[in-house]
Amino acid sequence: MKKIWNVLIITLLMITSIHLGIIKVNAAGSDEYAWVLAEVVDYDEKEEIAEYNKNHTSYSLEGGYARNNYTIITSYIGKTDTYPDPDMVHGESLTVQAIWSGPPKELKPNEPVTLTLSLAMLENTQSYFTFSGSARAF
Repeated sequence: MKKIWNVLIITLLMITSIHLGIIKVNAAGSDEYAWVLAEVVDYDEKEEIAEYNKNHTSYSLEGGYARNNYTIITSYIGKTDTYPDPDMVHGESLTVQAIWSGPPKELKPNEPVTLTLSLAMLENTQSYFTFSGSARAF
């Protein structure tokens, strides 16, 4: 019975300390508070592209990343096939580029945020396959 009381007391103390440790911040009613950009994490998909190219024999990917700019080239490297209409031609490719604005340095309550994005097809020599794409901000 003594063990049960000890466990209950310790549990109660933990729950109380957790609840007392909660800090609420409401920045909506004040211009004094803002989210401040601390870090931008760049991510280059070199490893994923290398893995894709290792596992696929019909297509090859090439990608190039710089902050706020990404270009990807998809090339058909399979054998030319004239059975489908239109033909699947060895070497045909598609180059797509995305350019976007960086995040704001500071976000204040009730202030709108504008982000820009440009998606462009720079080159398209593909005859058989269609292109689709998407972008998101989070």
